[in-house]
Order: sequence, then C-alpha cells, then structure tokens
Amino acid sequence: MKKILSTVLFSLCLIVMTACNEKAEESQDHGNTESVESETTMVSSEEEPSEEASVDEENTEGSEVQEGEHTHGPEEEFIEGFTIFATEASSIQIQYPMDWEPYEDYTYGGYYTFEAPKTPREKVSPKLMISEDENEYANVSAFAQSDFEDDKLHKKFEMYEDKVITLGGQDAIYKEFMYHSHKPGFGWVDTHVIQIYVLNGGFSYDIRFATIEPSNMDNYKPTVEQMLETLVFKEPTA
Repeated sequence: MKKILSTVLFSLCLIVMTACNEKAEESQDHGNTESVESETTMVSSEEEPSEEASVDEENTEGSEVQEGEHTHGPEEEFIEGFTIFATEASSIQIQYPMDWEPYEDYTYGGYYTFEAPKTPREKVSPKLMISEDENEYANVSAFAQSDFEDDKLHKKFEMYEDKVITLGGQDAIYKEFMYHSHKPGFGWVDTHVIQIYVLNGGFSYDIRFATIEPSNMDNYKPTVEQMLETLVFKEPTA
C-alpha cells in the first residue's frame, strides 16, 4: 500500500514539474518575441523617418535656396573711392570721388557741380558741371550746334575731338577743345574743355568739365570719364 502511494505521489510531482517547465518556456518565448519586436521597431524608426520630418526637411531646403538666390542676386557696381549722388529732387544719378564737393541748385532748371579739391599749383579748382533744362530742340545735333556757337568765338580756338558717344543710354555729342580768353583775376589763360550735349525725355543736359591749367586735363580726364560712365537719367526716356 505504501509502495503504491509513493508511486502516485512521484507521478504527481512529475506532472507538476512538467507543467511548470512548459509555462517557463512559454514565458521565455514570449519575452524573446517582445525583444525581437522592440528591436525591429527601433531599426524601422532609424531607417524610415516620419512623413512630418520629411516635410520639414523639404521646407527647410526650399527656404535655404530662396535665401541663397536673394543673397546672390545682381548687385550694383561702385567704383572704389567713389560715392553716389542721387538726391530726390535731381533727375540724374552719378558717382563721384569722395574728396570732390557736390552742389545742386534748382533756381533755373537743374544745376549740378562736382568740384575737385584744389591743389597748391592750381589757380582754381576744376569742376564737372551739369546743366539741366527743358528740352526745346528737335534732336541732339541741333542742341549742340545752338549752344556751341559762343565757344567757337574765343581766341586761339582749337578742336581736339568732335564725335558721337553714348551717355546714360542716349546718343550724345562729345567735344574736346581749348581756347584762349581773359578771366577776371587770372588774366589771359588757356582753358581746356570737355563739352557734352545729350537729350533725355523732356530735358536737355549740357555737361562741361574745364581746367585753366591745360596740362592738368591728362590727370583729370580718366576720373571724369569714370564719372560719366556711371551717369543714369532717373526720368523716363523719350
């Protein structure tokens, strides 16, 4: 009887142990499955960014391109050592050397001067003068012919150049000459002149640079030419 009871108890213990082992294996398998799923989720998160993140990156890239295009747009060219004259009342815009003195007057039309600093050797400071008036001429040739008559009356008049150029996008007549005349306070002097006539819209422009030290023209002429290359008419063209 005891032997039979021992056998039964032993069998019950085996059954309980087997059940426990099976339950432990199931628990381990479940844990392994969760671990694998967790690792898979982490890998997927690293490899596939969310749609929201992708959209943000696209927007950022677009903004950077637009900003770059704006930053690297066309820029105005400024001559080194020059500054710009462009007052609200004036009909022109021009660059001039920083050590030259600008002046404007609107008593009769428009009058703009740019005076070079006087050197010890000079009797008077050279100036670039631009006179603006309402246009009453059929063309620029008629304007030049009418205005230039007085200059040709001076003594020892000598023409160096007489040609057509482009100035501020318009055809202009360029004259370079010298004459001998009497100037109060200076006596008889030789004056070397660059004279330009140009029409734009409803205005005529008489542009003149003169020095009574003719040898100085070679020093100033490159600067004057640089200034005239920057001339812009602010009024609409005809």
